[in-house]
Amino acid sequence: MSISLPVEWTLFLSAGEIDYNLLMRLLCYALIALFFANGCVSITVHFPEDPEVIVDYSTIRKAIPDQDSFEKEIPRESIHTNDPSLYAIVKVVNCSQPLSLQWYWYNPENKLKKKSKPLDVNQTKKYLQYFAAWDSLQQHYFLDSPGKWKIVIFRDGRFFYQFTVDIIKSDPLPDVKEEIKTPSKESGVDIAGWDT
Repeated sequence: MSISLPVEWTLFLSAGEIDYNLLMRLLCYALIALFFANGCVSITVHFPEDPEVIVDYSTIRKAIPDQDSFEKEIPRESIHTNDPSLYAIVKVVNCSQPLSLQWYWYNPENKLKKKSKPLDVNQTKKYLQYFAAWDSLQQHYFLDSPGKWKIVIFRDGRFFYQFTVDIIKSDPLPDVKEEIKTPSKESGVDIAGWDT
């Protein structure tokens, strides 16, 4: 004689708690219980309709890293006044709706020195596990302004994220006339994720 007892698990997952390995383990346990107990098992998973879009990390670099590098946090580089440019990069997670990002660059005197063009992301409305976006600041902005610069990022016209970069004054260079090449990508985005 066997007794059939129903077992039911309900999981409420927020955007930061989605752990597919845990979900698969629970499913396996449920199937094992069903097999050995001749019972019925049901699992209900509730995903948020619109997960919270957050910045996973920010970094400052002299060049844009390879696309594969964004999975793990990328360390910051030291920036000097003789560097040709710098990139303020953010990795944003859980994007399921279109959004527009815009960078505002403030010098050490807290004066706005540059405002980027809006960068539109995810216009197809697909779930993106993460994307990396950046804006660059050319040397002519910070050559004579070493110190702590503030970068403020707006999302759809509202404050989204803020971080700083310390630009170190370089030793004077000998008078050499050399053409500085402007990077081909001033602002941009790399996207990784999948459809849901």
